[in-house]
Amino acid sequence: MTTTATLTRTAQADGATLTTVETPCLILDADRMDRNIARLRALGMRVALDDFGTGFSSLTHLQRLPIDSVKLDRSFAANMEDEVGGKVVAAVAGLCRTLDLTSLIEGIETPAQLRRARQYGYRYVQGYLFAQPMTIEALLRWLDEDRRPPLHGRSVAGGRAASVR
Repeated sequence: MTTTATLTRTAQADGATLTTVETPCLILDADRMDRNIARLRALGMRVALDDFGTGFSSLTHLQRLPIDSVKLDRSFAANMEDEVGGKVVAAVAGLCRTLDLTSLIEGIETPAQLRRARQYGYRYVQGYLFAQPMTIEALLRWLDEDRRPPLHGRSVAGGRAASVR
């Protein structure tokens, strides 16, 4: 079975499928990446730019790529209690709102970080506060237990986003 066939079945079964694009992939062959993102979007998938703010990521990617979401790298959550760190995290959320992109912050590990992320306008967060990385079997057991994060919202899984209404 081809990857496209698998993605087609996944996209048909779940309209909320999200594919992440890691920024080093963009450096190697931008034209190929554009074509692949277009193919994923044609299958009904949403695309997120992963690890934004570190490494090879660039504001140019926000302007040039047909993405739906930005996942702010976990290193920013660790520093958002600092004055400058907090302003950067808030600015990325504001930039995403301006560009009509969904923003998600990775690395939320404490209730204080979750409160701060909500204050800055993040509706989606990801981190150890909700769950540790786990196998698919453990994930299915975890979901069967109907686990809830310590503060408002609902966590889907350690590797997926939690809404923080």
